[in-house]
Amino acid sequence: MFHPLIVMTITDLENLATSVEEFSLREFLQDYSIANPERLRSIRNFMATSPKYVGKIRPSREVVEATFAMGERIKAELFPRNSNT
Repeated sequence: MFHPLIVMTITDLENLATSVEEFSLREFLQDYSIANPERLRSIRNFMATSPKYVGKIRPSREVVEATFAMGERIKAELFPRNSNT
């Protein structure tokens, strides 16, 4: 038996990779397939509206860490600690 492909963004995949501590990727994709057999609803929409997963999806750790690091670099450039002014 063949099923239509599941298309997802890299952002969705990264978020799922971080979130699989609370559920398995296989379980998630199976539930998505059952709820959306024609694949007309996006993975992102399913994550945001599924009562089973809505509170379990976490942002990508790598993206959060990179954002924090960038914020620290910006802060250091805008507000240097050893200014001679």
